[in-house]
Amino acid sequence: MTAAKLRLAIVGCGDVLYRHYLPALEALGDRVTIRALVDPRSNAAAAAADAVRAWSPAAAPFTDLDVMLRRDDVDAAIDLTPAPRHGEVNQAILEAGLHLYSEKPLASSVADADRLIATAAERGVVFLCAPGSAATKRFRWMAEVIASGRYGSPTLAVAHHADPGPAAWREYTGDPSPFYRAGVGPVF
Repeated sequence: MTAAKLRLAIVGCGDVLYRHYLPALEALGDRVTIRALVDPRSNAAAAAADAVRAWSPAAAPFTDLDVMLRRDDVDAAIDLTPAPRHGEVNQAILEAGLHLYSEKPLASSVADADRLIATAAERGVVFLCAPGSAATKRFRWMAEVIASGRYGSPTLAVAHHADPGPAAWREYTGDPSPFYRAGVGPVF
């Protein structure tokens, strides 16, 4: 990455981009610039490029991910595509050698997730997946405690999740049905 602003590509220019990512990225405009916005719907990519023009004037719209990945002025990407596409899109981005933050899930199977993790390691890039809370101080502390062996080797992990998903989110305006198909939710 450059010592100057982080140069981002955003893949997927739908509802989540406008509600969550663009406001946060604009607030980081002194450290981040958007260079590419990718969506197979040309009007969506162009509209997103127009939306960031004031603080990322070099943002260019693309309808083809492979074309965008041939650019040499992007350091990292954010994958906001529909959940069923995450595995293939994430693989392409990682193979291109870009750092990557993906919305969840990172893939549709554990085998695909393992392949993505291996690709990131081979390319020497950072690969993170939403929710960002997994990278917070308390989770880093927990990872350090486990790695230290202070309490032995973990043999069981228990988790609880009590959210019915986007069908119940008032602010979600997209079609929630893809989130409830096999291979898309957080538990495969």
